[in-house]
Amino acid sequence: MNDIKNMLMNVDSDSELVELAQTIGIDQFKVVLSTLGGPLGMQVYIPTYENFIAAFRRTLRDHDIVSTYDGTAESIRVLAVKYCITKTRVRQILANERKG
Repeated sequence: MNDIKNMLMNVDSDSELVELAQTIGIDQFKVVLSTLGGPLGMQVYIPTYENFIAAFRRTLRDHDIVSTYDGTAESIRVLAVKYCITKTRVRQILANERKG
């Protein structure tokens, strides 16, 4: 096992997986592979850190919109202004919550 670990950590490769192993360490790499690995070359999208943070912020925003909404048109307007989004987008967020 140590031979494989040393090879992965010291090889110069164009492989994105080898680069990931070198960046996060072999133990964390094993966790990633056991969690995300799949049959016959399954591909998994992993966002950039910036995209992950943006999506997380949107999730928090949407949760706040749903929990703050009081059922009035004025509330939709206030939430749209507060979050710099359109009233249509506020309605979409509320509708998605009702579906899901």
